[in-house]
Amino acid sequence: MLDALCFIWDREGKSLQPETKIETMPEIYRAIEEELWRKDIIRLRKREDGELLTPGHIKSDHRPQLEELAQDEIKFLERLAFTGLYKEDYFAARYFIRQLETKEPLQYGNGGTDSISTTSYIEQHKYTARYDIMWRFVASLLASKQNDGLNRLLDTINKKPRDLLGPTHKRLIIHFLNESDPEKELETFPLREKIENELQCWASEEYDIHRNIHLYTSYMFIKHEQEFPPHILKRVFINKNSSD
Repeated sequence: MLDALCFIWDREGKSLQPETKIETMPEIYRAIEEELWRKDIIRLRKREDGELLTPGHIKSDHRPQLEELAQDEIKFLERLAFTGLYKEDYFAARYFIRQLETKEPLQYGNGGTDSISTTSYIEQHKYTARYDIMWRFVASLLASKQNDGLNRLLDTINKKPRDLLGPTHKRLIIHFLNESDPEKELETFPLREKIENELQCWASEEYDIHRNIHLYTSYMFIKHEQEFPPHILKRVFINKNSSD
C-alpha cells in the first residue's frame, strides 16, 4: 500500500494529486493506472497527428486523453482480465462496464469464444464470492462517471433471483454504497436514500428480534458487518434509545 501511495504522489513531489480526491481502493487503482499509462505511452512510442509523443506532450493530459492514446492496449487488457487469463479485477470491471454501456455481450472462456449478456451475467454471479472485488470496482467506476449507470446496475441487481432470507443481498448492496461518494453523486443515484431507508428498517427489526431473545451481543449480523454504514446504525440506536 505504501508503494502504491508513493507512486501516485504528485509528480512535483509535493502532495497527492490535488485534483483527485482519493478515498477508496478503486480510486487508488485509477490513479496508479493513469500514471502508468503516462509512462507507457512514451515507452510504446505513441504518436499524435504523426508526431512522436514526449513526456512534455502528455504531462498535463487528463484521463480521457491518455485513454484515447492507449485505447487498443486498454481494451486488450480488459478482455484478457475478464476471460481469466490475466488476474486483475480492476480491468475485468472496466470490460464489464464497457459492454454494459454499449449493450454488447460479454465474451469469456478460452479465447473469448463464449458470450453472455450483462444482465444474465449479473443474475448468475452477483452473489459469487470470487467476484466480490470485481463488483466493488464496477460500482466505484460507474459512480465516478456521474451518470445513471450505477442506478441502472442496482435496478438489475435488485431483480430476481434474489436472496430474500439471508444477508447476502444486503451485504452486496452495502458494498456498492461504500464505493460511491455521496458528495459526487448529485442526482445520478436517487436510489441511495431508498436503499439506506431499507437498511435502517432491516437493522431496526434485527435489533428488536435479537434483543428480545437475548442474542444481540453474540449473533447480530450488523454487529459483524464492518462495512455497514455507521450513520445508519447511529440513527437506529438513537431511535431505539429515545423510544425505550
